[in-house]
Amino acid sequence: MDKDHALRPTSGASASDLIAQLREARHRTERLTEDLSSAELLGPHREIVNPVLWEIGHIAWFHEYWTLRHAAREAPLIERSEPFWDSSNVAQDALDPRPAGPHRHPPLHG
Repeated sequence: MDKDHALRPTSGASASDLIAQLREARHRTERLTEDLSSAELLGPHREIVNPVLWEIGHIAWFHEYWTLRHAAREAPLIERSEPFWDSSNVAQDALDPRPAGPHRHPPLHG
């Protein structure tokens, strides 16, 4: 691998390209879900399907985990978030946020 690509992901995209792509994906997700009620974000209980709200939070958690904590060496945005969002260490039946899970909050912009 040459020096110009040594610090880039396998796609070859620059850091600014990746930032723009992640921001566009976040804005598209916000647009797709902005009209959904909290009940619609949870959806009906299905043993093999996670609620939309959990999936969105899970994606955000992994983004924070790898970019904020590991790459930037910053503190997590939400303390003790692993027990809920880290699907590698959470039992599948714990992923349904229906009685006590997260609720919809205004999006983080950045």
